[in-house]
Amino acid sequence: RAQVVHGRLSRDAAAAARFPLLTHQAQLVEAFRPQIAQRARERLADRRLPVAAHADALAAVAAIDAPSLAPPQALLLFLASRRAWITQALTGLASDLSSYTSVLCDVARIVRITLGHVGQLFLPALSEMPLFFKTVLEKTPPEQLFGGLPDPDEEARLWKEHMNQLEATMVLLEPDAVAQACTNWLKECCPETFGVIAGGQKLVDSIESGELLGSVQRLVRDALDGRDGLEGSLEQWLKSVFGSEIESPWDQIRGLILKDSKDIFEDWMEEAFVRRMKDILHSELDSLGASVNVKESIDSIGANFDPKDAGDFLAYLQKSSKGGSFWFSESKIKKGGVLAHLKPIADENDFHSCLTSYFGPEVSRIRNAIDSKCKSILDDLLSFVESHNAAPRLKELVPYLQEKCYRTISGVLKELEAELRKLSALLGTKKEDNDIPAASVIAERALFIGRLLFALRYHSSHVPLILGSPREWVKEAGGAAFARLSSPTPRHSRASFDSSMSFTPRRRTFDSPRSPGMQISDSPRKQTIAAAVSLFGADDRSNPRLDELYKTLQSLCIMAHSVWISWVSTELSHILSYDLNKDDSLSSSTPLRVCLRTHLSL
Repeated sequence: RAQVVHGRLSRDAAAAARFPLLTHQAQLVEAFRPQIAQRARERLADRRLPVAAHADALAAVAAIDAPSLAPPQALLLFLASRRAWITQALTGLASDLSSYTSVLCDVARIVRITLGHVGQLFLPALSEMPLFFKTVLEKTPPEQLFGGLPDPDEEARLWKEHMNQLEATMVLLEPDAVAQACTNWLKECCPETFGVIAGGQKLVDSIESGELLGSVQRLVRDALDGRDGLEGSLEQWLKSVFGSEIESPWDQIRGLILKDSKDIFEDWMEEAFVRRMKDILHSELDSLGASVNVKESIDSIGANFDPKDAGDFLAYLQKSSKGGSFWFSESKIKKGGVLAHLKPIADENDFHSCLTSYFGPEVSRIRNAIDSKCKSILDDLLSFVESHNAAPRLKELVPYLQEKCYRTISGVLKELEAELRKLSALLGTKKEDNDIPAASVIAERALFIGRLLFALRYHSSHVPLILGSPREWVKEAGGAAFARLSSPTPRHSRASFDSSMSFTPRRRTFDSPRSPGMQISDSPRKQTIAAAVSLFGADDRSNPRLDELYKTLQSLCIMAHSVWISWVSTELSHILSYDLNKDDSLSSSTPLRVCLRTHLSL
């Protein structure tokens, strides 16, 4: 008999654990008790086994450890074993975050199937006894169990006494108690899945963009609502409970087991993903400030300046405007010909080419870099917003993005202001060493800053868009406007810092299927973000941060051109004074420099 028990134990710890505590086997079973419990726990950790095998293993532990392992403790043991599944799935991600998406989907499936199995094991379905209780209390036929024993009646009495003790212990759990235990378990699993791991790193940090965040969330939702893992007994149990086909497995299982409208798993995921989106916005805008190195661009002006040309002001005025200058580009129309005046060169009539010629390549590059980066940031944010929970995401992320964008651009402007103050001080300093650049170089640098400020103030597209009303973001999400803004330097800016320079955008309503441009109105993205915009009402009043930047740009632009005006007026006054000294009849008591500055300012 001992050999039979040992053989059954080797093959099936759960079945062996349910052998009666026979008097002739008491010492044998007692010796096997730790091994039985260990084998049973190993079976609980095996993800390949069906839920019936896990019920068998759980029943083995309950039978061996009764009455200390009552149903509440059995439930906690089962949940602890599933917590170990999640820990095992997450093991190794600290060193390789590339598989975080697939692991997160796997964790989602573990969470869903665990709650489903809890229902199978511990909650009655109609008149059916829960699987755990049914397995523990299942009675083996006496003729198979006690045959060949010298005193079967005594053994049967002991077996019945043991079963009575189990039946007294195996009291059905209240659904609220099951719900509370599962809620606590889920709250313990979520920090491990979405929180900080060793070294202060978060697993979600492996997702590098808002678009990927939205994609990962869709995959997780598919994993929760998919059919994978519902085959067999769990699907049949759910059908018996709901009396119909399972349409949304996660929502139905969660509502049945947790009995709470809150989705704890998704709430944790949403919080982690929104926090990650903020980190992405912060990082991208920081990289914008680092990539726009205005100090380096300014210092490069006049780097190869020939000191011999330092005093040649007339040569400076007559130099080519190529590369950006204070003059617009010269006419390329060749004189002569009857129809010459009727055929202007095409690029002279092109607003974009004219601006590029005026600003010069470096100003255009910086403006384009800022607009292009802001466009990609806004597009990425909208991709994340439209994937799920559009309204609350907009409500939380709009002020964050606007504040961070304001601080980033303000940082660039502070750097430009510092350079302007330095140039203004150098202009009034006598050149006594080679470290001080020539006056013409100082003026050229100030003019470069002025052109850059002018470009940002009147011909930037996405900085004022980000700092403006989110209602404008929704228009851009429509598709047609976003396609137009895909170029970093649109021909005419949709928005600008100066309302007098902005162009009136084409208005479209979301509920008018016949209105122009509505061929994409049925797209899920358009509908999702359009619904979220209701948060912001119809008030399109200017953002105070936008007004502050406008005022700063305006004052700095004046300051930059004042440096150039000061230098030009000084040089012109010197020329005029020199000529006047040669002609006494033209002398005047009015200070020429003041007059020249006044006229140039006008």
